[in-house]
Amino acid sequence: MKEESLGEKLYRTLKELRYLIVMDDIWDINVWKDLKRYFLNDKTRSRILFTTRYKEVGSEASPHSVINALSFRSDAECWKLLKRKVFEDKNCPQELLNIGKKITKSCHGLPLAVVVIAIVLANMEKKEHLWQEVARNLSSHI
Repeated sequence: MKEESLGEKLYRTLKELRYLIVMDDIWDINVWKDLKRYFLNDKTRSRILFTTRYKEVGSEASPHSVINALSFRSDAECWKLLKRKVFEDKNCPQELLNIGKKITKSCHGLPLAVVVIAIVLANMEKKEHLWQEVARNLSSHI
């Protein structure tokens, strides 16, 4: 299905309905510019919520809306969160300290990223070479 016909179908489906659309992690305002014509203001009090790492994207998407800037967590806070999720109330083994801190640093202060990685690590053997592999793969994805 072509993008334009998909957009028109979206418009017809949502027309006169009240809806909440969440557009998560928008990096480029052009995505919104391409889509906004299908979300006409038809007095239904519908809302579209953007999440983005870039204040400029939020400002340009809706210049008169309130922008809530969430702060990033420090590396220390991320490490504390990861330890709690992976080891619960046990201590982190010494051989995993450095690689664990490296992993949390790769999460760039994003708590959701830390929690997702912690779930992966909690379900793995607590072996340094396995955590090293996670760290290598992680750096290219966040």
